[in-house]
Amino acid sequence: PYEISSFSKKGHKCKHSLHYWRIEPNLGFGPSANGFCGKTRWKNISSIENYISLIEENKQPIIYRERLTQIERNNELVGFALRMEEGLDINRISKSLRDIYKIKIMKQVQMYPEFFIIKNQEYRLSQKGSLFSEKLIPDIIL
Repeated sequence: PYEISSFSKKGHKCKHSLHYWRIEPNLGFGPSANGFCGKTRWKNISSIENYISLIEENKQPIIYRERLTQIERNNELVGFALRMEEGLDINRISKSLRDIYKIKIMKQVQMYPEFFIIKNQEYRLSQKGSLFSEKLIPDIIL
């Protein structure tokens, strides 16, 4: 396992999925495509006819747009990172929120030390901890 619900042979992790779980920017082109620029997410219209029509009119085919707050972005970063084998590098969290997340993580570590692996500034769930991720992670995010 390289993510709580994803498995692969050694060296064959899904790069596409890892890209999303690491909250990295991506461009989405075509009907039903999704994109993310680091702060904003969007979804294109699903109908190919309407998509083509909007493109031909020099209009954006976007039907949904969401601008993430700093807290939402960091919550996603924490939540997805703790689901992955590589875990959370606390330095990826915004400086202004880092101490708050550290306190919340350490509170969980104190209550459930066997559920966490800590190395330098990296936090991972142990194999046993991953079984309780749906309880642990919500108590860490803001």
